[in-house]
Order: sequence, then structure tokens, then C-alpha cells
Amino acid sequence: MSLENVQAFYETIVDAQEFLAQLQATQTQEEGKKILAEAGYEFSTEE
Repeated sequence: MSLENVQAFYETIVDAQEFLAQLQATQTQEEGKKILAEAGYEFSTEE
């Protein structure tokens, strides 16, 4: 993920409390990855 994408992701989390709540409510890494992918963010396991 590029630095620009990381910055955009951070801004999304800060501005969108509902999105953050969805991420915090996940039970598995796969659920979190699915929410992130649907929002247009792709993280590798290392990131």
C-alpha cells in the first residue's frame, strides 16, 4: 500500500466513525480484510 493510500485510510478512520466501528466489531482478520477491500483498501498481512 502506498503512503498516499495509508494517509487516505487514516483520514477515513478519523472522519467516519461508523466505518471504524465496523472494523472494531470484526471477529476475524478475514472479516476485517473484507470490510477494507469493500472500501477500496488492500492491506497485506505484513502491513
